[in-house]
Amino acid sequence: ASVLTTPDVASAVGVSDQTVRRWSAAGLLPTPVKAFRGRRGTVSQWPEGTIQQGRWILQQLQAGLTFPQIRAALDAARRLDLSEHH
Repeated sequence: ASVLTTPDVASAVGVSDQTVRRWSAAGLLPTPVKAFRGRRGTVSQWPEGTIQQGRWILQQLQAGLTFPQIRAALDAARRLDLSEHH
């Protein structure tokens, strides 16, 4: 399993590093895990699936949805996902 860093996610989705961090802060993307990389300082490690989720978010934004609408859709999908596993 390779480590997904912020630049990896940003370039795969087609947005800036700043946008990836903003989406995470807004609750649209998962929270990354901070990993210490010695001299280079810390890097953010994103869970698998972050790129797909980022691409989906970008499509929703291009379709005119707002952050709260997208967050609501993600919450509904998570609830559905959780209910299917029980």
